[in-house]
Amino acid sequence: MAGVIGAGGNVGAVAAGFLMKGVGSVQQTLAMLGMLVTLSALCALAVRFSSEHKAREAALREHALAATGTNGIAS
Repeated sequence: MAGVIGAGGNVGAVAAGFLMKGVGSVQQTLAMLGMLVTLSALCALAVRFSSEHKAREAALREHALAATGTNGIAS
């Protein structure tokens, strides 16, 4: 549960606290938070990037790696 609240940051933690206080039941609150997390994950699946965007990001990454002289592998 700490991961779900922590992923929302400070605002998520405060919102979860208010939700807990408003609902009154820990089980119902956790079920609501679980549904909200599931819904947001499903919305994230709908995000698509164009091939032009992917190519531009790959070029930027290669440029950044060349500028730092690394091959992308952390030591």
